[in-house]
Amino acid sequence: MRAGNFEQGKTAQCYMLCIINTYKLLTKEGSFDWETGVKTIKSVAPERVAGPGSESIKNCKDAMVTKDNKCMGALEIAKCLYDDNPQNYFLP
Repeated sequence: MRAGNFEQGKTAQCYMLCIINTYKLLTKEGSFDWETGVKTIKSVAPERVAGPGSESIKNCKDAMVTKDNKCMGALEIAKCLYDDNPQNYFLP
């Protein structure tokens, strides 16, 4: 995924959900909690990553379209973050 290949199967989708859940970036309703994402990246990442990453998170706040399949929704978030700023993509 770091190379921009998001044509992945269910295993990769659910792996991304695991990453998203690790940082508690989904609300109880299953939506992308982008505000927590901004706070988290600013608190754990160096500024060279946190600045551009925060902007990408804000730009991708509505990226999760598939809410009935959280694995696919997590991949939608990751793909948006990559597409928004490939040079500063910060997820695995």
